[in-house]
Amino acid sequence: MDRGSEYPKLNKKGAWSKEEMDEFNKVTLSEGEKYPLTIWSRQMAFLKDRDPAGPNYFVLRDSFDGRPTKPTQLNLWFLSNGMKREGNVFHFDGQAKVNMDVFVNHPETPEISTRRYGHALGPCGQRVGFDPKYHSDGKPGEYQDLLRITQKPGAHYQVVLYPRLKERDPAARFSRLDNDTVKVETELFSDIIYLGSTSKEIIVGEWKISGRALAIRQYKDGRKVLVNFENSYHGQLGSVTKFSGKGAFTVTVKDGKASVSEQAEKAEITLQ
Repeated sequence: MDRGSEYPKLNKKGAWSKEEMDEFNKVTLSEGEKYPLTIWSRQMAFLKDRDPAGPNYFVLRDSFDGRPTKPTQLNLWFLSNGMKREGNVFHFDGQAKVNMDVFVNHPETPEISTRRYGHALGPCGQRVGFDPKYHSDGKPGEYQDLLRITQKPGAHYQVVLYPRLKERDPAARFSRLDNDTVKVETELFSDIIYLGSTSKEIIVGEWKISGRALAIRQYKDGRKVLVNFENSYHGQLGSVTKFSGKGAFTVTVKDGKASVSEQAEKAEITLQ
């Protein structure tokens, strides 16, 4: 194969030749390619209990930098029998054993639309996705409920995704502290989670922590846990212990003593 037909034609300096540039400029750009560059960033925090059957949930934040010019949407899909709204909490009745609660922390007054989607089966009549354990009367196809949140150009999203077993898990309580900070209260502990584009100081009692993605957990038995998800952190745990670090780590304080656990290979944490 002739090299000229396989690669761009280059000049003596190794750059694209004028002939190649002229040919490239003849290409008609699509509408999407004409928009200014938008940078989409997603932060996801996974808050877990030591017990796999305990409260385990996600906090999601989407933000946009660059030169956003178009409205955005956050689309969340669930295999559910239906949805019930209570304020900014959207409860999805799961088709199997698990329900999903979605708390919209930002926007504070969300513009919401919902719709049910599915598909018709082919002439063979096969019941795709049918499971008699959960659908004794048959299930003629997969159906999903959509929760769509719309924002103006450049505005961000923050939501809590809280799954729970139908038979045993009670609902959590959600509180909006600000655009980027949410409080989640369960029967075992209370969490304050901050996910942001810039570093921020969070104060909980005697704790003062500055970071860009963090969580502070307070157990009913008095234990406190700091979770550092990414980037650099520093702060003070009570009147004595100071710390600084970077990367993913946790600091647990029990009976006045602090212990450290590093979750990433390059994580660093120093207690003073």
